[in-house]
Amino acid sequence: MVIEFYTVDLSPFGRGVWMTLEALGLEYEKKNTNPLVGDTKTDAYTAINPFQKIPGLVDGSVKLGESKAIACYLCNVYVKGRQPTARGPDPARQAKSSGPRHDN
Repeated sequence: MVIEFYTVDLSPFGRGVWMTLEALGLEYEKKNTNPLVGDTKTDAYTAINPFQKIPGLVDGSVKLGESKAIACYLCNVYVKGRQPTARGPDPARQAKSSGPRHDN
């Protein structure tokens, strides 16, 4: 399954996630999502990022929408030999607890 990465080229937050994806050598599909034309206001995108901001990421059933949370999640899942943190062994739960609160 390919990771879906939602961003716009001018977003510094999207670039941070992009650099993480590239540094880890992960296969992903970049989906150009322009907030200036309403791409982040759709129901489909709101299901990924309830704050309707850039970036967004879908990895299987995991949906994340904060750049720091996404980078942490990617490292926790895809870096070999990584040990679970104090937040527990579930990388998706860790990522969601490091960002703003929302049900996602």
